[in-house]
Amino acid sequence: MTPIRTITGLVVCLVLLHPVPVIAQQGKVYIRLGAGGDSYDALAGTPIMVTVLRDGTIVQQSETTINNGLTWSVTPGVYDVRLEADGAVTEVKQGITVIEGQQVSLLGRMQAGEGLHIVEYATGGVTREELAVRLARLDEAMTGLKRELESVVRTLGRLEGLMKEGG
Repeated sequence: MTPIRTITGLVVCLVLLHPVPVIAQQGKVYIRLGAGGDSYDALAGTPIMVTVLRDGTIVQQSETTINNGLTWSVTPGVYDVRLEADGAVTEVKQGITVIEGQQVSLLGRMQAGEGLHIVEYATGGVTREELAVRLARLDEAMTGLKRELESVVRTLGRLEGLMKEGG
């Protein structure tokens, strides 16, 4: 083998063996802001701060106004989105799941006033409502089992009493 072939072979091996960083494909968060009636009149032209948070840390943040939208590329994961403005109810959407290579679209419905409105989305496969129904059924079943157990204990107590009287 010639030295050039040996060097070429080594270079090819080094290139193939060199770890290449895997770049995670981004997901997108699209937020459109709207308001209706009196709220639109009160908030038209008012700057609205839109904040995307992950684990309590700000990931993206920008101001916009009613009837405008924002799009951000973010790594896949679960996010919260906070919409706030002077003279508006602060809207927080929790549990926004961003999937790799996909876009999640949100509508921020701003309302004139004060206070906080939280919308919480399920992040797992089972919704809170489904879990509540399952827990209620389990609670009913446990109550039934307790009644049955109490009945068995009473019956055993009677049998024990009869055995003492007869024995």
